[in-house]
Parts: sequence; C-alpha cells; structure tokens
Amino acid sequence: MTGSVDAFAYSVRPTDRPTTVRVGPLDAQGVAPPAGVGFALVAAPLADPAHPAALRLRAFAERATGGGLFVSAPDGGAAGDEPLKSIDYVARLWRAFAQAGLDRRGRVVVIGGGALLDAAGFAAAAWHRGVPVWNVPSTLLAQVDAALGGKTGLDLDDVKNQIGFVRQPECIFADAELLSTLPPAERTSGFGEIAKTALLAGSPMFEQVLTDAPALVRGEAAATARAVSACLRYKAGVVSADPDESLGSRFVLNAGHTIGHVYEAAAAARGNPLPHGLCVAAGLRAEALALPGSDVPSVLRMLTALGVATALPPVERETAERLLRADKKRAAEGRIRVPQILRPGDVACRDVDVSALADAASRSA
Repeated sequence: MTGSVDAFAYSVRPTDRPTTVRVGPLDAQGVAPPAGVGFALVAAPLADPAHPAALRLRAFAERATGGGLFVSAPDGGAAGDEPLKSIDYVARLWRAFAQAGLDRRGRVVVIGGGALLDAAGFAAAAWHRGVPVWNVPSTLLAQVDAALGGKTGLDLDDVKNQIGFVRQPECIFADAELLSTLPPAERTSGFGEIAKTALLAGSPMFEQVLTDAPALVRGEAAATARAVSACLRYKAGVVSADPDESLGSRFVLNAGHTIGHVYEAAAAARGNPLPHGLCVAAGLRAEALALPGSDVPSVLRMLTALGVATALPPVERETAERLLRADKKRAAEGRIRVPQILRPGDVACRDVDVSALADAASRSA
C-alpha cells in the first residue's frame, strides 16, 4: 500500500463529527490548517533533526497546524514514554496551551507513540472542555490500536490508566513508512495488539495475519499497512457501536489486558519496563490458559507466528492481587470481567475471581 492511501471514517453518535482515518504516506495527505492556533506536539526522537523522518514530520506538522507551535515532548529515556502519562506532565501541556493561545478553533497535532497520544489527548480533552486532536501514531502499537478509540489515560502511582476521558480524535494519520526505523522491541510490541485484534476479528483477518506474519516480522511495508488498516477498521466498528463501554460490546478490546497490565506495572515498579504489546501478548496467553474453554491452540498459534509467545517473569502473588483489585474492570464480590477467546471471532466476557487471575499472573507466562 506504499504510495496509496486507504481512507475511511467512523462516528460514535449520529450527532458527532466523524473521525477520519487515513492509512498511507504523510506526503500524500491533503490537509487544511485550523481556523485558530495550531499546536504540534512531537515525540523527542522524532523531533531530532538526525531522525530520518524528522523533516517529513515537521513539514506535515506545519501544514496541519498552519505553521503553529512545534513542541518536542520530553525523552523518557530507559523508562520510555510511560512517565508522560502523569498529571504533572499534563499540567505542563496546559501551561503551553495557555501560552500559545490555544482555543476551540485551534488544533492539537500529536506525533508519537501511545503514551504521548494518551497524555496529549487527555490534555486537549480537558482544555476549554475539548480542543480538536489529530493523531499521527509513530509506533506500530499506536498505529494498530492506541491512536483510535478516543480513550485517553493517565497513570496513578503504579496503576495504569486510572484517570481519563473518552473523546474521539478528529483525524488519524497512520504512515507505515514511519515504522522503518523502529527498534525490534518496538515492532514486537505492536505484534501483541495485532494478535489480539486478529483473534477478536476472526476470519478473514485471522488467516490474513497468519499468512502475512513472516513479512510482518521482516517489517515489509505492504504487509504492515494491510495489518494496520485491518486493525483500525475492526476497532472502528467496535468503537462506533459502544464508544464508552456503556453497552458492553467494546469491552472485548480488553482481551489480554487484565493480566497484561499486571506484568507491565510490576516490571515498571522493578525498574525494568516491558513493552505494552509484549505484556498484552503474555496476557492473552495467561488468560487463555487460566479460563477453561478458551481456544488455547489458536491463541498460541497466532502469538508464535508473530514471535510474541515469549515467557515473562512471574509477578509476586501479593503484588498481582493488589494490582488486580485496583483494576477498573473489576466486578462485584472480588471478581474482574475478562474477555475470553472461545475461537477466533467468538469472544465471551466472564467474571473471574481475582485470586484465580493472581495465581495465573504469578506463574511464568
């Protein structure tokens, strides 16, 4: 799909402005400047003039903001971008918005990975009760999942995504060519969410991803663009039907995340952060093994094909239970609602005892 653009739109309510999704090279995207102030927030590595895509990204940001303010996010170093998901960093963004004179006629263009999209999306949703956001995801994980859906999230202490809004971006631009310089760990992280989506979607996406898996692992642009488009189209359909999870159908997107977030939070607390998608992949495996009736062979087949059937260190039992009891998906009487893969394309939501999930997390996945 390199050189072409796959475009579609989705709406969460008939009265809402549709979100436009465009998968293809940024150079091929026609954009108009905002009526008000434009504000571009760019992940630190992408703003470095030495980055191969830096000039292209700045050119797109200038078109999308009408030459507005171009700000580089802090570099989280070994901790990655997860520290950006804090109220302290969001307060810094609000002060920058105020200094720039950003109002509802303006636009915030966010270029970066999922954590930056979360933090900036939260800041924009709260600023003047909502300023339009354009997401330009620069990691595979963000392109196939985090950029779409409107969920913004901040962490509280060591518990992920305890604070947030659901507010859809105005536009999403996913350029597979931005992924060519990603380190292997970043690409692998994206495979966890691709595996999840393929298992949820079933045929024909499940078979297409299995067929494309070798090309995806090699980083081939055409296979990557196919996977990105398929993931975004599937998720858009789910989000359109249930934008804020009030009806329950969007809940399936949490597959792998209940135990996955335990692995992720525990690793961060140990000072050895793990990529989100790798934790989701391990969560898919652990949840399938823990829930009788799961299609374990299909889960393992997909994870193995994408190279993310990786064992993770077990989490100390007490830590796992504490993190699970803080999970916002918890149900009554010490149970947590978990999506269960019965077979590709067939998912059920189960209320599972916290102790059973803590036991699963405390075994190596």
